[in-house]
Amino acid sequence: MSGDDPTADHTILATLLGLDRSSVWRFDGGLTLGFDAGHPQGMVLIDGTWWISTVDIPGRAGWLLAVDTEGRLKDRWSCGDGDRYHPGGVHGNAAGVWLAVAEYRPHSTTEVFHCVPGEAPVPRFHYGDHLGALAPAGDGSLATWTWGSRKLLRLDIEGHVVARRRNPSHFVDYQDLHVLGTGHAVCSGIGRPLSRGRRRLGGLGVLRLDDLTWETEVPFTGYSPTTDLVATANPLHLDVVDGRLRVHLLPDGGAGTILTWSIPSAA
Repeated sequence: MSGDDPTADHTILATLLGLDRSSVWRFDGGLTLGFDAGHPQGMVLIDGTWWISTVDIPGRAGWLLAVDTEGRLKDRWSCGDGDRYHPGGVHGNAAGVWLAVAEYRPHSTTEVFHCVPGEAPVPRFHYGDHLGALAPAGDGSLATWTWGSRKLLRLDIEGHVVARRRNPSHFVDYQDLHVLGTGHAVCSGIGRPLSRGRRRLGGLGVLRLDDLTWETEVPFTGYSPTTDLVATANPLHLDVVDGRLRVHLLPDGGAGTILTWSIPSAA
């Protein structure tokens, strides 16, 4: 979880709460992966390694990938069981990440795994609905949501519901999350097509984890230079470097590119 650096987390939160529809992000380039990463769903950078959850749709297989900062595949682990092969978004730290692997349809089932970096994912509990992104919320619970982020949830580490709320927002369907030590999760998502073109609405949201309410939601207008897919379609990771908040996104499948945008951070 990002809470290892409280100062950075407070800076991230303050910067995001100061954004509006006129905020301008600078595109800072990207890191192209040197292999076929399938259809990525979530990612987190831990001690110089990108941990990426992804699904091989034709092969009906879920994977957790370890990727170095040059874009090379270091290792990968299979995750899922039978019909459950669709991993969701992830966030965590050196102590591990939690990963939901669900059936590829709404109103289905999920197997939840705990993954210690460098070790194979270990199944922890079963849940009777499709869960998407999943991450430790900082109070011993797990932040998650159902298909399309229609229901927002917190679960304990045995899979029991701690809090549940119908998502009142229909701005975008959230896909990945980055948990802050402030008690918030930053979420990335994708919405409906804009007019008749291929482009869809993208957005970032800040979710307060104690009562599952939105602090803010703002559009994100970055798109993949390769496919024109909205950049917030799937994986998200954030950090603060040299006075700028950086958002790392991986919208494209295959040998895609981790794309980076930045904006001046709050003082």
